[in-house]
Amino acid sequence: MARLSAPRREFLRFLASSPLLAAAAQDSAPSGKPADALNVMDFEPLAHKVLSPAHWGYLQTGVDDDLTLRANREAMEHYQLRARRLMGVARADLKTEVFGTSWESPIYVSAVGSQRAFHPEGELATARASKSQKTMQMLSSISSTGLEEVAKALDAPPWYQMYMPTVWADTELMVKRVESAGCPVLVWTIDTLNGRNTETATRAALADTRDCMACHVSNPRARFNAERSAGGTDPNMARRNANRPMFQGLSTGSFNPPAGDWTYVDRLRKMTKLKLVLS
Repeated sequence: MARLSAPRREFLRFLASSPLLAAAAQDSAPSGKPADALNVMDFEPLAHKVLSPAHWGYLQTGVDDDLTLRANREAMEHYQLRARRLMGVARADLKTEVFGTSWESPIYVSAVGSQRAFHPEGELATARASKSQKTMQMLSSISSTGLEEVAKALDAPPWYQMYMPTVWADTELMVKRVESAGCPVLVWTIDTLNGRNTETATRAALADTRDCMACHVSNPRARFNAERSAGGTDPNMARRNANRPMFQGLSTGSFNPPAGDWTYVDRLRKMTKLKLVLS
């Protein structure tokens, strides 16, 4: 057996004493208590343990076999904070101003749909958490709680993220409702107008055999087969929208008009005085 060179022995000795190796040898998740989480990613394995397959897949998925998800995470790793020493941080001030509104910090709670799939109080619990931290919340069109209830729990109108209905009259009704609630910003999501290929979510759903009226109507495998038979459309869309408060009262529950272009932006600008953001 060949002897190890001195540099190699030193390297192996370094690895053996490395805290990184020790951490890798253990389960990277905390002990099972959310209070033990040291950073936000510690919650991921905890969530995986308690969520059903379809709900976990919905939360975890990216598009095109998660290529974009991995690319986004890798890109974020290249951002660094430039530390400035001896600046006096006894009274750190993270306040910033967004669209004329003062925020306590440059962090807000972005839109996530169907939050009751993950917590029985859904968006209301998120609103109360946002209020306690004095931060803004953006509400998804696929909210499982109505905008008005969320605004009351937040004690302020949230931003509103819109999946534009395919019927323009429905878009007008939705925007008027958002205006009436006092929302300061309308965020139109445009990157899903032509659909998206969420393979991870689909695979997870196919492994889920439960019936969940709030999310899936029938079990996900049956829904997947029904959509294939219907040419990719959801044959139970009306029943699904019974659990989507922001689409109640509209003529259809379908959204993301594939013909959407810059003329739609002009129509929105003429329709509303809300701050308009494209995402």
